[in-house]
Amino acid sequence: MYTEKIRIYPNKTQKNTIDRILWNCKELYNYFLELNKIRYRKDKTFLWKFDLIEKIKSFNFTCTIHSQVKQNVAARMDYSLSRIKTGNKFPKFKSFKQYQSFTYPQSSGFKLDPINNRIRLGRFGSIKAIFSRKLKGTPKTCTIKKFKSGNYYAFITIDDKGVEKKKVENRKSFISFDLGVSKFLTDQDGNYIRSPRFLRKNLKKLRRAQRELSRKQRGSKNRRKARIKVAKLHEKVYNTRRDYHFKVAYYLTHKYDEIICEDLRVKTMFPGKSRQARNARRALYDVALYSFLVVLQQ
Repeated sequence: MYTEKIRIYPNKTQKNTIDRILWNCKELYNYFLELNKIRYRKDKTFLWKFDLIEKIKSFNFTCTIHSQVKQNVAARMDYSLSRIKTGNKFPKFKSFKQYQSFTYPQSSGFKLDPINNRIRLGRFGSIKAIFSRKLKGTPKTCTIKKFKSGNYYAFITIDDKGVEKKKVENRKSFISFDLGVSKFLTDQDGNYIRSPRFLRKNLKKLRRAQRELSRKQRGSKNRRKARIKVAKLHEKVYNTRRDYHFKVAYYLTHKYDEIICEDLRVKTMFPGKSRQARNARRALYDVALYSFLVVLQQ
């Protein structure tokens, strides 16, 4: 099972439709939360997924939404409530900025058309999409997400069980390595890979864009444009860093049978509030060592 991230290009009408769906899903989520708060104050119990699905009938929607998307909102509330048992706090009401995705949890709600570069969504229509590679497996779920930069993506969960995977031959037995900031990876023989430091390369542009944003009047169109510019720069840094992590992980997993690395405690590194400590923490966040280890384990 893996997730494929696909860039989609909705037109102006479709963007407005996506915004309306997101708004209604957010309102439905808050409606479910209000019902649960009332129920919890009354008898210390919750309305779970199937109870919430029944309550959908009493909610007034302002646009057409597929039934699967509505049911997924109930599933999200169910998950948020279940986390209370593990010590998490009671869920909070979400604003429009905090609710930026909706999901088709079953393959019957959407259809992929790589030949014509389209994704067809139930009760919505057909959206232009760019398939960068062939999808191997059976599509299971589809999540449409709007990013702060104004870009839209479809996250497709693919079940690749039964798909024959290419065997890698002539791999070396093992590698052990340390992770660092200036030297991203250093193996037992002293060979190393330098850290690309994508944030540092874009720091001047980010500072300039954030200064421009701070000068704009709140609520104005110019401030919105400046905010999108900052978000696009952050998204560029994130995407290039993540792409680098996947390339390094691909190289290691296809060259070695066993990979050994140190157990990092990133949160405890570089404590203090001095300027030197802050710069060190920023450099550490720039290379994102923990995120790399998550990619490597996958």
